[in-house]
Amino acid sequence: MGQPNESSIPPSVQGEIIQPHKIGMAQYWLAASLRGEEALLTLSAQLSRLPATRALARQAELQEQNLRSTGCRMTAFGCLKRMAQGDWHESVIATLASSMVQGRKHDRIKRGYLLEMKRSAKGEVRTAVENMLDWVDYTETHLTKSMVETQQSIGIREWNRWAGSAST
Repeated sequence: MGQPNESSIPPSVQGEIIQPHKIGMAQYWLAASLRGEEALLTLSAQLSRLPATRALARQAELQEQNLRSTGCRMTAFGCLKRMAQGDWHESVIATLASSMVQGRKHDRIKRGYLLEMKRSAKGEVRTAVENMLDWVDYTETHLTKSMVETQQSIGIREWNRWAGSAST
């Protein structure tokens, strides 16, 4: 794993307590979150093709949020890979923090849509929606673990600088 050298660390991070070795754990937890997204995407696609579920509200919105949350995770994962190789450019750090925060936001929107779907679902469809809710919990939990490791890697000031601007 490439460690950042003095010239690759943005001036805003210099002097901050950073732990670059935590990048590996951030990648580990984010990879677990992405595996959960894979399961969630396949369940969602399957659910949208069943005749009994076509009348469920929020199907299209759920699909859109799935794409957005997965895109955010993939972007964050790419940033972590670059940082693991020593690329600690400020724009990489900003993109990483922003992507993680936005991914969690889309998870929470998905959860709301699934809860709405669950209220009107019956039988096996309800069970499938509950299963999807479990996967949303899994993906968000692992994303949050990755966020904690990332925060420790880049330092609290830098995290707050970029994650705070992403949540508005």
